[in-house]
Amino acid sequence: HAYNTIASKNDSFEVSILKIFYRLPSRRKYTKYYDSVKNPISFYQIRSKIHRKIYTDKEQLISDTLLLFYNALAYYPKDCTIYTISEKFIQFLEGMKKMQLTTKFLKSAIQTTVSIPHPKQELNNSTKDIRMVKKEINVTRVFKKLVRLKVFSFIHSQDPLDYHLISKEFMSIPCKEECPNYYKIIPEPIDLTTIGNNITQLKYKTINVFIQDIALLIANARFFNNALSQIYQDTIKIEEFIS
Repeated sequence: HAYNTIASKNDSFEVSILKIFYRLPSRRKYTKYYDSVKNPISFYQIRSKIHRKIYTDKEQLISDTLLLFYNALAYYPKDCTIYTISEKFIQFLEGMKKMQLTTKFLKSAIQTTVSIPHPKQELNNSTKDIRMVKKEINVTRVFKKLVRLKVFSFIHSQDPLDYHLISKEFMSIPCKEECPNYYKIIPEPIDLTTIGNNITQLKYKTINVFIQDIALLIANARFFNNALSQIYQDTIKIEEFIS
């Protein structure tokens, strides 16, 4: 999702972001770049790693892509368009990275089984032998119920400062007729209504899939909206509420 979103994005002059960062600057022409950037990387190198299956997980891909944009911040001045673009993508990718770590933690919790010792006495010919019988409880079912309760309670939660409904702007995706640009920028739209329906219809077979949808919802909102906007600030509250 991260790579495809960046690859399909254009800047304000309709120049492909992928094209801007596709190749590293010439060492002969741009010696100052290599003085400022200690670990250069390009989209060409990232794409090559994807094709050669060098990345073993999404975190590695996100880390390399973050490095690419942090390199841009190290070299370009703050009033440069490339600097501004890089800042926006860093916000987007840092959010995705955080959600990846949350997914990893929850996935680990789902797969855990809790063993509760239960004493069972068994009489032998000579002595009484106390045996501990492990009773395994699979936490997956319990965890799914907690997720369902948490999401539905969140949908009705209000901001303590101005009492606006935090979930309001996330309940449905923008109308194509009213906001056509949204669908040019966001390749995978999703809203809380869809996520809520998926929970009710038990479509999430694992907590991992659920967290990925929440991560996508947050990433879309942050990518499309300004960091100072109310909807962007509400994504922070969603993140806090879910984690």
